[in-house]
Amino acid sequence: MFLTEFATFWRKEMNTLDCPTYPKKPEDLPLSARMCLENYNNGELYQNMFGKPESLPVDVLLRYEAGQSIPQDEPKLIDAGLTQAATAARVRGEQLETKALQNNIEQGRKQYLAEKKAAEQFSNATFGERLAMSGALSPEAIARNKAAYGITS
Repeated sequence: MFLTEFATFWRKEMNTLDCPTYPKKPEDLPLSARMCLENYNNGELYQNMFGKPESLPVDVLLRYEAGQSIPQDEPKLIDAGLTQAATAARVRGEQLETKALQNNIEQGRKQYLAEKKAAEQFSNATFGERLAMSGALSPEAIARNKAAYGITS
């Protein structure tokens, strides 16, 4: 049991109220105290007091036990009283989104710089160099153009 931690929480956060008996379930606490407890110390005490990992679906439980919960697990973790794990899952999702966004930004920046360099090279090139940069015509394209313009040589 977490008597000492609960008494410390109550003394720090709910200091104007008399400390109640140790709650057996969240509903034993007034709503304001319950909400405060859910957020106290990132939800660790609430999770230790009321968490029921055994009520999780197996896939969520496996990720929870491995410390690899995903953002989609958050509602199920909250329902099981695992508030700290739910917060960690949400934060992990935010970190993954931030990482993906940073990767996309970096990839876009590299692509922009490559295109800018190619455009500068093209604009600084001579006419002949620009023709070469534009890509040589295939023999089929040359034959088609000769036939279209009546060139026989």
